[in-house]
Amino acid sequence: MKHYLLLGLAAVLFASCEKDPDLDALDTDYVVYTEFADDADFSGFGTYYLPDSILEPGSGHDATYWKDDYAQMLVAEVAHCMNERGYTRLEGETAKDVADVGLQMTYIAQTNQVVTGGYFYGWWDYGYWGPWWDSWYYPYPVTYTYDTGTLIIEMADLARGDGEVSGRRLPIVWYVNAQGYSFGNARADIDLLLRAVDQAFTQSPYIKTND
Repeated sequence: MKHYLLLGLAAVLFASCEKDPDLDALDTDYVVYTEFADDADFSGFGTYYLPDSILEPGSGHDATYWKDDYAQMLVAEVAHCMNERGYTRLEGETAKDVADVGLQMTYIAQTNQVVTGGYFYGWWDYGYWGPWWDSWYYPYPVTYTYDTGTLIIEMADLARGDGEVSGRRLPIVWYVNAQGYSFGNARADIDLLLRAVDQAFTQSPYIKTND
């Protein structure tokens, strides 16, 4: 498998001479990771199946499906990008049975809690606060939470599953993982997700047909 890791806005990496990405950009755009199978022939695919909902995993085997207008915007953007690359979307009850590839979209929302306390050497050079101090500490616990979202897109080769029909394993030939902060504003969060989708295709030029 080959993989790539770029920011939601590629210009942050390519327009700068800095070794590390701008931390401000990490706060405002999703980090997009893509990976693909070395033996996948994307130019040989012509049709794809894409559900009209986004999977939201729950605990255990429970799951729900995100189907509102915002979800439809994300699905439509993936379809738009695939169509631009020369693929044809098949719809209907039998579409997944005849399509060359299938795309599954998954969204995971998570609240992260951080508790800090105790000694910490920090980011300053030794002696920054004077010759007697080599570290600092919080004499009390500091707790904060932040929300993140992860969008996963998986492309499966529907024609190359192995095993029996009743238990075929489908090879994933393209994988996208886009992660970033969730600001709690639906419109702003969707804009970030839409840009992440576009970035995933931008950094995956191999996804195209022969046409």
